[in-house]
Amino acid sequence: MTRISQKLLPLVIPTLIALLPLLILNFLGKIVLEREYERQLTNQQDEARQSLESLAGNWRFEDQMERISRQFLHKLDEMFTVPETSLNLPLSVRLKLRECFSHHFPDHQLWVFQYPDPDNPSKLQLIYSKTGKNVSQKSLCMAFHHLTSNYLSLPEMSSESRTAKKISENYFGEMVQPSTLAHLQMGVPTRIINQNRQCWLVWSLLVKNEKPYGGFILVVPDNFQTVRSGMEIGLGKAEPGQTKGYLRIHSGKVGDVLDPILQKSHLFRRWVRKFRSAKVFFRTLETNAEPSKGINLGKFRLFYRIIPDSPHLALVAFPELNLSKIKSKSIFYQVIQFFSLFSFSIILFVLGRGLMLNVWPEIPLLMRFTWFYALAVSVSLSLGVVGAFAYIQETKASLIRNLRQEIVSKLDSVDIGKESIQDRYKNAFHKLLKDPVFKDPLALEELNRGGNKNPEFLRLSTQYFQCATPSLTLSLFAIVDSQNNFVATFGNRINQNELEGIWNFFRSAMVSSLRERIANKGAPKMLGKNPLSDDDEILVKTYEGASNNPTSEMMEEYRDWFSFFVVGKNHVTKLHDFIFFNGIERFGVMIFWTTRDFERQVLLKVFEEFQKRQDSIFMAYRNTETGFEPIFNTSNSHDLMLRPLIEKLARSDSNYIQNDEENKVISFIRASRRLNGVVLAVQVKTDEIYRTIKTKSLWIGLFLLIGTISAISLGILTGNRVLTPVNQLKEALTKIKHGDLEVCLKIDRSDEFGKVGDSFDLMIDGLKKRKRFSTVISQKALETITKSHDMQAAQRVRRTQVVTLVSDIRNFTTICESQPVEIVINLLNKHFDEMAKVIKKFDGRVDKFIGDAIQAVFELDEKNNLSSIPEKALMAAIEMLLQLEKINAQRLADNLFSYSIGIGLSKGEVIIGMYGDEVSKRCDFSVLGSPMKNAAHLESLSKKVPWFPIVVDPNLAIDVDIRTRMIPLKGFEGEAMVFSEPVVLTEKI
Repeated sequence: MTRISQKLLPLVIPTLIALLPLLILNFLGKIVLEREYERQLTNQQDEARQSLESLAGNWRFEDQMERISRQFLHKLDEMFTVPETSLNLPLSVRLKLRECFSHHFPDHQLWVFQYPDPDNPSKLQLIYSKTGKNVSQKSLCMAFHHLTSNYLSLPEMSSESRTAKKISENYFGEMVQPSTLAHLQMGVPTRIINQNRQCWLVWSLLVKNEKPYGGFILVVPDNFQTVRSGMEIGLGKAEPGQTKGYLRIHSGKVGDVLDPILQKSHLFRRWVRKFRSAKVFFRTLETNAEPSKGINLGKFRLFYRIIPDSPHLALVAFPELNLSKIKSKSIFYQVIQFFSLFSFSIILFVLGRGLMLNVWPEIPLLMRFTWFYALAVSVSLSLGVVGAFAYIQETKASLIRNLRQEIVSKLDSVDIGKESIQDRYKNAFHKLLKDPVFKDPLALEELNRGGNKNPEFLRLSTQYFQCATPSLTLSLFAIVDSQNNFVATFGNRINQNELEGIWNFFRSAMVSSLRERIANKGAPKMLGKNPLSDDDEILVKTYEGASNNPTSEMMEEYRDWFSFFVVGKNHVTKLHDFIFFNGIERFGVMIFWTTRDFERQVLLKVFEEFQKRQDSIFMAYRNTETGFEPIFNTSNSHDLMLRPLIEKLARSDSNYIQNDEENKVISFIRASRRLNGVVLAVQVKTDEIYRTIKTKSLWIGLFLLIGTISAISLGILTGNRVLTPVNQLKEALTKIKHGDLEVCLKIDRSDEFGKVGDSFDLMIDGLKKRKRFSTVISQKALETITKSHDMQAAQRVRRTQVVTLVSDIRNFTTICESQPVEIVINLLNKHFDEMAKVIKKFDGRVDKFIGDAIQAVFELDEKNNLSSIPEKALMAAIEMLLQLEKINAQRLADNLFSYSIGIGLSKGEVIIGMYGDEVSKRCDFSVLGSPMKNAAHLESLSKKVPWFPIVVDPNLAIDVDIRTRMIPLKGFEGEAMVFSEPVVLTEKI
């Protein structure tokens, strides 16, 4: 393991350096994925808001009933206008029913009628009936024809009218007047009492050239199941990746209306229990908005919205965004993964091959330089590319977001424009009430007696509205007193017959309210006989019975306040107020206007704003029973482009936003919140945005290209400036290694490489001189000269105190004669190498090798002081014996013979210097003096002490104070001392 670790350790840093760009690229890849995740999350939030807005606006059953009734009427129109279907109308009706009334639609009664001959409306036929009881077809036809006659003001015999009225009361309840139902509620769900239970009724009529040719009556029970059906229909078809629902937050019979997928989620059920707790619920009511980023419920991300007037909460859930899917679709990330896998494979291959074969690749300097330079450049370029990518994406998203906000703001101006115009109607109405004629009761009575042709009345009805900028159009202007004296004028934008029903009701309500107020103020003489007819009284009682609210309170509550009604195809707004004289309400003033009176004015302003943009198309449609009709006369090409999107909106009944990147257009389709029945459609080209993005991308790409080229050029220039002298130096060193000193490294530069070249040339000159010296002096002399840098100083002779050590191998002559030459040479080489290391360890130096003998000197230098030299010499001698034991142990293990040595140590003064002759020009350093001879003599005496063959000069023994451990050598008591027993180096000497 240690050997493997030693091989792997030098590879750690290169491996990390090689992996660094991959780590950086992976980090950048994660940044790109995070940006893509945030973008998809933002799109999911926008989609959730649209879905929640649709759910919050489509939960009422009456809205669904009205929409489905329009669709069914449109299907009937298609069926009646195709001749082939007349052969089997009931079957065709059933097919249309399956298309419109899905399984979510509750149990209902339906009657479908047809006028085979539009010129003879009395020939009405009941072609389809779906009811829970036996009913008379004739009576149903009479009831429907009575509604049609009232709506189209067709002549009708009084006896038939009375009979039809009784039939209608029998089917639809006594509180519903056929005239009111005909004029006010055609195509609009109306609450009725049918068979002692509350129901919804819708009737509608197909008319062409003011002649009827078909229609239907639909009755649906109004109960909790109906409410639930409305929510189920409001959910619509599940769009891909969405799960919708309504969650009950108040007690009631209608429970949760949820997708089964949500119901099975235990995390969702846990969240519901927590949400329904008072603390979370009331906190949600305070914010009244869905969480900005949704709630994470395991596999789902849930968004919700409080519906203020509903006992339910709108929910929409999306599958939790999966990073793995984002990774699989990201080409950038896939490229990073490929390079990462490829690089890891190469690194593993190199490591595995090196560990198994012990062959590691040699990477040339040029490749290493290129790799590290490319690493540095790639990191910067990668950061630049990712930054540029993020900038382009953010710029694109920002431009599209700003465009969408601009378009939405302009569409919102339609609703704001309606509110502004309503305020202008109200201001004009207030100016009207301040007219001097309203200060004089006699003038008002005179005005009423004069009728519609009174010039003063005509002035009042036009002055304050037509003089507004821009002018305002009224559908009805009327003044009424308590005696049912009134004067009224109708505008040209609405049929008087269509408005007559609602006018009669409010006229009767105004008269009734004035009379009740006058009676309460104690002026009964002003009342006289009740001027209201029976029909007028029925209208008032019908309202009071249905709303459980007195007419006088209604008129007071909505006094000087906008009231909205649907009259046929028109959406009508009413404003009324009372005129006081002496604290008594004597007169009532009413004005009516329809959406069509000003919708074109509002839409025209928005249309002109979009016309200023050359890249946009604006269309406004009115949603009618027969489909969507354009309000403006525009080109057919524009209508063809927007018509499919309008039809899609009709199917989904929700706002629609589409960003078509392929065709580079953004489409906005939404129903106006203030102009009832008006659908706004905008299509804006995004060519300019994509051109801007393309231009920015080209500039950024150009900058990156210039940066890349500059980096490559700079890398080549730097490589030439750095690698060329390095390679020259490498080649020169290789030649020197092979003994060629005729090398000259000429680098004519003033930088560091030039200085290196000069130093190298000086080194070559020194090597040449050294080579010349080596032919005439020994290696030791050469080292001395090299260290001193002074030939004359090196040649000086000096005296000094030293300890000399002489060691010899026992019986070496016999070994040479009995053993092969290779074994003898290996023995000497190993012996000299190990013993020289021991001598050097204790600050001695080998003076020379003489045959099998070693002559060493321990002298005073910067590491030693005079007193430590003898001790170190003796310790070196002991260590040499210990080292010999290790050598012999290894030799015995290798089946080789062992050998022994002897060591002699002597102290004294010697002469050290350089000696030579003039003839051969050969010189050498030598150590001369008696200590050298004495040490050789003592070494020869070591044969007498084979147990520990170290013989020491008595003077040396005194200096190291080892007399207690040593004894005089027998026969040589005054010359030599030896150890009485073997010692080790760790023992104290």
